[in-house]
Amino acid sequence: MPIRAAGVDFAATGRICFSRPVNAEGSEAGDLERELERELEHEARVLGRYLVGAAPPPELVERYAQACRLLVTSPARPREASVVDFVRRHPWSAAPLDAASGLLAPRGLLRAKVLIMAAVLETSREFAGEFLPSERPVGPARLVAALACLGLVGVVQVLLGAALYPIAIRS
Repeated sequence: MPIRAAGVDFAATGRICFSRPVNAEGSEAGDLERELERELEHEARVLGRYLVGAAPPPELVERYAQACRLLVTSPARPREASVVDFVRRHPWSAAPLDAASGLLAPRGLLRAKVLIMAAVLETSREFAGEFLPSERPVGPARLVAALACLGLVGVVQVLLGAALYPIAIRS
């Protein structure tokens, strides 16, 4: 049971009796923070590869981690956290789970993190071009063929992700 005084949860801060913050189990909070930071960095690289086909440079990884710390403030529901953990462990699953999440959990944690990473990449000099339209002209027949192909790929990704989603939730 946390000790509360004037709205401050002393058990959460861990500074009441210890020179360094500790968590409830007694280990240093710094270890937990470093582990969370490593997870965010790995997550940034996985999502960067998914979105632009290349791992982002360290400064964009750090920008992603900062954005997540600022924007993802409430604790994730266990189901949503499980899906993100699954993507971290199995990077190949990012595309199908993101596609399925668009239908099954459009306001979920995975979608939020993909959008954060997309925003970070889109505003960088290195990857901004990946999000801009092509300057080369495309004829109508080629455009229709490309749209049909992309639509088919999208449907396959959603179906694969929908089949994978229950597995990701339970892992």
